[in-house]
Amino acid sequence: MKLLHAVQNVKRVARVPDEKEYRNTAEHTFELAMVCWYISTTNTLDLNQEKILKYSLAHDLIEAYAGDTFINDKEGQKDKAHREEQALVQLTENFKEFPELIETIHQYEKKSDLESIFVYATDKLVDPLNASMEKTQSIWKDNNMTYAEHR
Repeated sequence: MKLLHAVQNVKRVARVPDEKEYRNTAEHTFELAMVCWYISTTNTLDLNQEKILKYSLAHDLIEAYAGDTFINDKEGQKDKAHREEQALVQLTENFKEFPELIETIHQYEKKSDLESIFVYATDKLVDPLNASMEKTQSIWKDNNMTYAEHR
């Protein structure tokens, strides 16, 4: 439960369209899992649904220890890989009794199967899709991002 609470405490530079509050990683994870499930089943994609849901649920758990790094955070991007690597070590140490979780994260990170590639690609679309739905404001402009940077 502590890990899940830590994931809920990680703020992201993402929000529900036209709301002021930023979302947290747990909210993002739920949204990604539901969007992946929806796309894969309504398009009858020949993918393993269990893998998709596991990858979706596990893909950002390391943020509990490493935090989220906004794409436009140039300083944060410099050590992101190192922080995430250290977070995975910590997660592995803290969850020795749950090797399936660690293996799922490793498999997701490798992007060696269609399910992990699908979840990764969908993950990269969720926040921009939400941003494109904003009618009264723009999260990208609020964070001084150009359209080129966003793309």
